[in-house]
Amino acid sequence: MVAMALGAATVVALFESCGPMDANVQSLEVGHLIDVPVERVEAFEEIAETCGASEESDASLTRRPYLQDVSSHEAALLWTSTASDEVVRIEQADGELVVEAVGEDMPTRFLPEGAQRRIRVGGLSPATTYCYSIYRGDALVFGPAGFRTAPDDLEAPVDFVVFGDSGSGRAEQWMVRDQLLTVPSEFVVHVGDVAYENGSMESFEEFFFEPYAEIGHSVPFFLTAGNHDLRTAGGGPYYEIFEHPTNGGDDLGGRYSFDWGPIHFISINTNDIEEDERAWVAEDLASTDKPWKIAYMHHPMYSSGSEHGSNLVARGILEDVLVEHGVQLVFAGDDHHYERTSPQRGVTYIVTGGGGRGTRPVGHSDFTVFSEDVLHFVSVHVEGSDLRLYAIDAMGAVFDSVHLTL
Repeated sequence: MVAMALGAATVVALFESCGPMDANVQSLEVGHLIDVPVERVEAFEEIAETCGASEESDASLTRRPYLQDVSSHEAALLWTSTASDEVVRIEQADGELVVEAVGEDMPTRFLPEGAQRRIRVGGLSPATTYCYSIYRGDALVFGPAGFRTAPDDLEAPVDFVVFGDSGSGRAEQWMVRDQLLTVPSEFVVHVGDVAYENGSMESFEEFFFEPYAEIGHSVPFFLTAGNHDLRTAGGGPYYEIFEHPTNGGDDLGGRYSFDWGPIHFISINTNDIEEDERAWVAEDLASTDKPWKIAYMHHPMYSSGSEHGSNLVARGILEDVLVEHGVQLVFAGDDHHYERTSPQRGVTYIVTGGGGRGTRPVGHSDFTVFSEDVLHFVSVHVEGSDLRLYAIDAMGAVFDSVHLTL
C-alpha cells in the first residue's frame, strides 16, 4: 500500500513526542500545478515482486547493502560487517546466475568496527532488473533484494527524486522519507549536507543509513558533498562511504558525471569553488550528446534564502558555461527552502534544501517564480522532449510543478 500523507492530529502528536516543531512540514502556498498529476506508487513494489521480500539481516551485518555507481552495464554493492567470507549472489529475474563472489574488503580509517566490503559487477544489460542476496556458507545474511540498471535508450522514460539538507535524524526527516516511498524513482540525487553537524561516521550511520536503508537496497544515491559533510577529516568518512563515477579526477567530493537514458547529469563541487572548475565542466558537457543536461551542486547560484542567498562566486564561474552547453535544469541545496526560478538565460534553477534538517525563511527575488520554506523533495519524470517536475511537501501534497520541453 502506498504511504499516505499524515493527518494534522498525527503531526501534532508526532512533534509533541520529540520536542517543539522547528520546521514547516506543509506548504501554506501553492505555486503552479500542471495538468498531469504526479504518479503515486509503492516505490519498489515491482522489484520486490520480481526478487522477493528481504528477510531480516544477520546481526553481523552492521550496515545493510546499498547501491552505488549504477549504470546501464555496471553496478557496485557495498555493506559493512563484523564477519568475513560473505558471498554475494546476483541473478537475473529468471534465476540465471550472473555472479557469485566474495566481497572485497575496502580500506577504511573511520569505521569503528568490522570491515566495509564491496562487489562491483559488469557486463549487465541495460534497463534490466537483477536480484541479489548475501550468504555466509549456506546461511542467508541478507536478501533477497533487487535493482534495475539504467536504460541506454534515448526514448526511455526516466523517474528520479532530488533533495538535500536532510541528515538531522529528527522526525521531520523521516516524514519526508515516507513520502519518497510514494513516487517512482530509479535513483536519488542528493544535493548535499547528508549528515549534520560535521559529517562524522556516526552521523552518516544514524542520519543516512538508518532512514534510507530501504531505498538504498534498490536504487543508487548520486550525491554531491555539502559543507557539513566535509567537516570531519576533510570529508574522510564521506569519501569512504560513497563511490561515484571517477571521471571527475581527484575531486571525490562532488565532481563527476553520469548518464541515465536521455539525461546527462553533472555533479559540481561548489565547496571552495575555483576557476578551474569551469574548464572541467565545459569539457564534460561538450563530450555528451544527450538531449537533456541537468547539473547539481550544493550551493545555489540563484536563491532568495535568508541564510545564504545566491552564491555569486559559483554563478560567476559556472553560469556562462552551463548556458553555452545547453543545460536546462540546475538543482542545489544549502538554503533550507524550496525555490523555482524563471529561466535565466534558458536555465531553470531549483533550490531543494528541505530534506529534513529544518526550514528557514525565504523571500522573493526578481528571478523567483515560486518560493516556500517547507520540508519537501522533488520528483522528476522525463519522457522524450518533456520534463515534468513536482515539489512534494512532508505531508505528501504537491505544492509546485513545472513542465519543461526541449
